[in-house]
Amino acid sequence: MGDANADTGHLYAVGFLTGIIKVGRSRMPEQRVATHKSDAELHGSQVKAVWISGPLDRLRQREHELIRFCEINGRLAAGQEHFRGLDLQAIIDFATANAIPTQEIRETPPESDPHPPNPKAERIAARLAAATGSEVHRKGEPDGIRLEAGLSPDLSETGRKAVLAVIADTDAYGHERTAEGDRLWALIRNKAEQNPGDR
Repeated sequence: MGDANADTGHLYAVGFLTGIIKVGRSRMPEQRVATHKSDAELHGSQVKAVWISGPLDRLRQREHELIRFCEINGRLAAGQEHFRGLDLQAIIDFATANAIPTQEIRETPPESDPHPPNPKAERIAARLAAATGSEVHRKGEPDGIRLEAGLSPDLSETGRKAVLAVIADTDAYGHERTAEGDRLWALIRNKAEQNPGDR
């Protein structure tokens, strides 16, 4: 006899400061959210907001419907459950329209950042994302912001030239090979940290 509780649980959505929404299902959603929060902090980001549904049956089917909604109304960012072009309100509206109860909506105030905003870093991050076609991760360093992006072995010559043009505007950069593939990093110093001779 099958477990009657095997297909019950909660849907959830986690919004990150990067603009990505992660959706999924879990019987213990708070633990899943905590895991995503830790992963985000590891990559220099933060959880911005969380939605958790009430208890549901037919959980896999409900998750499939939620993912399909995200595919139609947003665009896939990574894997099968990470999307751009959506905000948490869109998920809440979907739940309301489909009679899915809400258990919790939580907005997380951004933690205080010891590193001041760096507009130059944000501009370069946007250019680097466009040049590499990869998501750019940000990490605070004592003297500035470190940007990291994956490098595809299939990057075109035009793409390589675009990457070189971007890193030429950074204060330091390098290339690393990891088990997951090649990664490019670049450092943009905070203005107050730059030496008089820096550009």
